[in-house]
Amino acid sequence: DSAEIVKKYEELGFKLYASEGTKKFLAEYDIDAEYVPFADVKPMIENEIMILINTPRGMNLIGTDTFPLRRAAIERNLPVLTCMDTARIFTSAIKMKQKNVHLEYNAL
Repeated sequence: DSAEIVKKYEELGFKLYASEGTKKFLAEYDIDAEYVPFADVKPMIENEIMILINTPRGMNLIGTDTFPLRRAAIERNLPVLTCMDTARIFTSAIKMKQKNVHLEYNAL
């Protein structure tokens, strides 16, 4: 469930920012998020915003409100998560990073 996944980010210490509709949705699950209009988000990327979770209805459509946000985050090498399953798994990586766990990957 999307709300449970977002709750994990809150529990990991992230401050949550949301569009008006998302803020209302999260409030139904007692998740506190600060409302930020789309126009105000782009300047916040890399300063206040370090991870962007955005599940757009029309992926990569240049005319959509959220395309510039995803592009700005990608240009700054920030994680852009467009699927809630990926957002859920990413919480595991964040927990490991917070605990200073080192993983090694060996390609065969």
